[in-house]
Amino acid sequence: MKNPIGDHNKTPATSQPKEKRNPSSPKLSKKFSQKFEKTKVAASTGMKKVKEGASHGVNRIKVKMNKEKLISKK
Repeated sequence: MKNPIGDHNKTPATSQPKEKRNPSSPKLSKKFSQKFEKTKVAASTGMKKVKEGASHGVNRIKVKMNKEKLISKK
C-alpha cells in the first residue's frame, strides 16, 4: 500500500549547474542605469511633494480644530 502523504525518502533531483557570469561584464547596462537614476530622482521628488502636502493638510486641520475649541470656550 502506498503512503497517501507521499514518499519522504526520495532524494531530491539535482539541478543543473548555473552558468557563471563573465566578471568583466557590467551588472546593468549603462542606458538602464541612467534611466533607473532618473526614475529614482522622480520618485524622490514625488514623495517630497506628497509629504509636504500631507503636512500642510494636517496643519490646516489642527488650526481649524484649535479655532473651534477657542470659539466653543467663549
